[in-house]
Amino acid sequence: MHLVRFATLAVALAVSLAAADPSGVIAERVPDSGLQPRVAVGSDGTVHLAYLRGDPKAADAVVRHRAAGASDWSAPVVVNSQSGSALAIGTVRGVQLAVGRGGRLHFVWNGSSKAEPKPRESSPLLFASLAPVAAAASAQRCVSEGTRFLDGGAAVAADANGHVLAVWHAAPMDREGEDNRRVFIARSDDDGARFGPGVAVPESADGVCGCCGLQSAFAGDALLVLYRRADHREERGMTLLVSRDLGATWKRQPLDTWAANQCPMSTATIVPSDRGAWLGWENAGRVRFAPWSVGNGLGTVVDIAGGGRKHPTLALAADGGAVFAWTTGTGWERGGTVGWARLGAEKDESKLPGVPVWGSVAAYRAADGVHVLY
Repeated sequence: MHLVRFATLAVALAVSLAAADPSGVIAERVPDSGLQPRVAVGSDGTVHLAYLRGDPKAADAVVRHRAAGASDWSAPVVVNSQSGSALAIGTVRGVQLAVGRGGRLHFVWNGSSKAEPKPRESSPLLFASLAPVAAAASAQRCVSEGTRFLDGGAAVAADANGHVLAVWHAAPMDREGEDNRRVFIARSDDDGARFGPGVAVPESADGVCGCCGLQSAFAGDALLVLYRRADHREERGMTLLVSRDLGATWKRQPLDTWAANQCPMSTATIVPSDRGAWLGWENAGRVRFAPWSVGNGLGTVVDIAGGGRKHPTLALAADGGAVFAWTTGTGWERGGTVGWARLGAEKDESKLPGVPVWGSVAAYRAADGVHVLY
């Protein structure tokens, strides 16, 4: 009885803190005690929430939907067709999603040790898709053939013309080591029905940080990839890749520097906007956010210091500003707190405990305000 009462009080306290927050942010826990939430909003305002649940070593990827103006999530749909074939350990991997043509959802995730099909010398990067009216996702399949040593998190990007791109980092079959890792792109031009082989991006030849996540999204006709480099295994700043021709050619822009001789196990975020996109990444215990546009490149960087901040995400508010969110204190087998702040009021941080082990955060805008899920 005392445990139930304590849990009820804890939930009530969390709700009251979120409701009273001066930033107007609504904080909520992921359903099913889920981990590593990712969100995408369709053109009709429907919010799609993907996350991992179950055994972190052999998890399931799940998606739920929340219609515009609704308060409840739909029943869950398990995305992976093989039970336990997703990996949550490390926080940097998770399940990624993108909304494509006709509202079709596309997913990628790092396969667990039991996942099939399995490429030679590596765990698989798995792909599945879900049609708007379908009750089940397509059968999972591997899109990372021809590469080895998949480790850090991948991404998926889709546009309204049927193009779907799976993006990951790995080593070519004849190489190994961080300095030989590259960003790879596998492209589909038919809504994910068929993918071409993975192609290495030459502009990522400075190496890729082995167990960090990367991120990718379309901003208008520009395909963006945000990844952490591993130059001589000592310089681990972030790099932005931009393609205006669906990955045929790229322009490369280093965003910062970070002298570190080991992988920080970081993640990044890209949120498209009317003018381009907002980017979020980590640097030496702080989180950084900046706008980007095709014409002007990277804008003013917002640097939120304080130590121990990880897994940045953001949502664009109704007034045109941004709400930034992150975790603090999370690490290997360690949970922490979720924090958030509005653009221009970064010192007025709000925070709540309760980010679970292997947990991270996601954010999106709805009619009633910005929601932060953890």
